[in-house]
Amino acid sequence: MTETIELISELRPLITKFHTMSLRHQDRLAPFFGPDGDVSCEHLRDYDEAVFDQSVEASEMLSTVMASLVELCRPAAAPARAPHTVVHEILAEHRALAARHHNGLKEFCDVEGIAEGYLDEYEERDKEQALEADEHLQDFAKRLTEAFGLPTDRTVTVLGANSTTYDVTPGRLDDAARELFNNGQCHAFAAALAETTTWPTAAVIHPECADNYDACGMGNKIADGVCICQIGHVVAVRPDGALIDIDGVNSPTDIHNSPEHALAPMTDALWKLIDNASTWRDRDMAVARTFVQPLLDSIAAADEPEVSA
Repeated sequence: MTETIELISELRPLITKFHTMSLRHQDRLAPFFGPDGDVSCEHLRDYDEAVFDQSVEASEMLSTVMASLVELCRPAAAPARAPHTVVHEILAEHRALAARHHNGLKEFCDVEGIAEGYLDEYEERDKEQALEADEHLQDFAKRLTEAFGLPTDRTVTVLGANSTTYDVTPGRLDDAARELFNNGQCHAFAAALAETTTWPTAAVIHPECADNYDACGMGNKIADGVCICQIGHVVAVRPDGALIDIDGVNSPTDIHNSPEHALAPMTDALWKLIDNASTWRDRDMAVARTFVQPLLDSIAAADEPEVSA
């Protein structure tokens, strides 16, 4: 048990470092996307260069993570320990990936280094392998997060609306968490709530489209009759009709009686619309899931009748 705790304490900073890098990468790429979610032609070259630079950085981080995992998991732990099993699987996959990449580059080398006339081929292969390594790093970080969880004794950085960042402590239901899930990650929290409770989700929308190119691409971002610019907030809907978000229980009457807002059920098409829109952040589900039970517990505690002395 002590060994597992020590391993988790060592891995969590690596996971935090990855999340920080991932957010920084998203923030750098965001300006290259147009209102339709695609990279504009004039920004394509800069976008490709940024992706390559980030892939190289991710590849370097992958090597650092793997080296740390090798040290942390020597000697091998018993197979019954699921977290260690995940680590060892990742180590094996990385070794196979690294060996294949090494051989892939040697194809263009001789005893003196890169063979004459093969520099372009070498660099193209190096770029392809860096992109593959980046994909593996994303997968590895996800699996490590699932196996060990996010740290509860320190903050992690999460990307919010308009490229803002928020430092929150996973599972700690405080003002920082409420600020985050009300400003850019409400859809992640609603989705996490739905995962746990099976409650449906809904979007709080503005009745009218803004018809603004920067906000909605002049009608190019529409699903189920709703433009992306109309979606202001996403919530989970409890069986009694109450709207649940990071602030707790909200009455649907406030929405129904408001001339400025309406409620629309979230459909697969609307989720896809949000997930592909450059104006919405990627859902940070790993962080959002840590707040579901604390919120449900706080709601249950508030609903408990007071016991008189």
